[in-house]
Amino acid sequence: SPPPPPPPSPPADEEDQSDASPPPSDNPCFGRESAMACRVLDLAASSAAAYDACWGAAPSPGAALMPMSELVAGDHVLTEEHGHVRVDTVVVNQHREATGAAAALLTLTHAEGKLTATADHLLLLDGAFAPARAAAVGAQLSNGLKVERIARGRGGVVNPIVAGG
Repeated sequence: SPPPPPPPSPPADEEDQSDASPPPSDNPCFGRESAMACRVLDLAASSAAAYDACWGAAPSPGAALMPMSELVAGDHVLTEEHGHVRVDTVVVNQHREATGAAAALLTLTHAEGKLTATADHLLLLDGAFAPARAAAVGAQLSNGLKVERIARGRGGVVNPIVAGG
């Protein structure tokens, strides 16, 4: 008879303080179930106004917070690089239709929320690009927030690619 199936994976928000990180993957992506993007609907609006519409106290019809898994080619989204927010265009959204595949994920908790990505997803950590697996509690993210907790889990992935990289 075949061997029994492996035990189920822990949920993505289960804290794991071990030093082991998920194995490398050839698929650097965001966690499908929790990753959000600010879709810019009014290109005449400033990046700051779009940011406020999605994450600030000034909701407006010019931008909307939405799951990354719903983005399609041609959508305009806010991106952030070295602390500068700008509008960029989605070229393709990898894994948008693939809802059944699961990958090892890391969830980095910070003061304003969480970022879930595969271990190979490049992040700006302490001022330099590094894979998410290099994150440690206390590391500074690109938005200036510090990682407060790191948890491992499994889940679906999504990876919108924008024209600016």
